[in-house]
Order: sequence, then structure tokens, then C-alpha cells
Amino acid sequence: YTAVRTALLALAVDLGAFRSARNKVNTPPTIANGTTAGRFQHTGNLAFEIDGICYSKSATDDVWNLSGLTTLTGAQYQATALCYDSAGTQSIVTGATAATAAAALALGLAGVGSTVAVIGVFVANPSTNYANALSSQGTLYQGRPLATVTYAAPAAVTASVTLISP
Repeated sequence: YTAVRTALLALAVDLGAFRSARNKVNTPPTIANGTTAGRFQHTGNLAFEIDGICYSKSATDDVWNLSGLTTLTGAQYQATALCYDSAGTQSIVTGATAATAAAALALGLAGVGSTVAVIGVFVANPSTNYANALSSQGTLYQGRPLATVTYAAPAAVTASVTLISP
């Protein structure tokens, strides 16, 4: 029973990751620093899909607020996915800190649920202070970068990443 339950949980996690990865941006946005420090905006209209249904969102300033995140130490990277759901409500998904940008990206994308589309991803460099202007403190991906995430168990994630800029 335990082995079957573990296998089913791993399958459910893999299915959730697949559904999340299939949600996409159709019209790439232009994500930039917001007017307020610690926030991002998208300067153009964008179109995105969630579960095969198309949605759109007008240009919006100060939409993703990262200013409340903890300043990173000198040896940490951290990825934050910038998302919209089907109602046009913004959200962020911040992964655990990691020793490399690639590992941080994989951890950040692994936490994205299947009910949102990733509009962009910010990978913060070591020593990033989220209360300041952000784009100069890390790498900002427009859309969802491709990353491979291998699930070792339902509660653990092992990163194996290939970055391909969209």
C-alpha cells in the first residue's frame, strides 16, 4: 500500500508540473522595473493561456511586488516566478535559495501551480536587496524559461536545468 501510495503521489506531482509548464504566454510582455522600487511592471499588453483558454491583460505598473522578500546573502541565488491567474490576478512564486542561478531557477519554477501562467521569472543574484530597483540585481526572463525539474520524491526536488531563453 505504501509503495503504491508513494508512486501515485509522485505521479500527481509530475502531472501538476506538466500542467503548470503547459500554461504559457502567447504575446511576450516587456517586463521592467516598476515605478515603485522592489516591483515589476509589464509595459505592453499581453496574452496568455491557462489550460488551453486564452486570457489577456493590459499594461500594468507595479504589478508584482517583491519588496517584502528577504535580502540575499553573498552566496545565494533565488528565483521568483511572476504570474497571472485566469481572473487576471497577479501572484509571485518564490523558490528556495540555491548556490547557483540554474538551481534557483529550477526550484522557483517547481513551486508554480497549474492554475497560473508564468509571465516572467526574476533570478536574483547574491546580495540582492528586494527593496531597491530589481532588474540590475539579477536576470529577468520574459516569459517562462525552459527548465527540467526531476522529482526524486513528492517532498524533494532535484534540479537538473537547461536554460533556453524564450
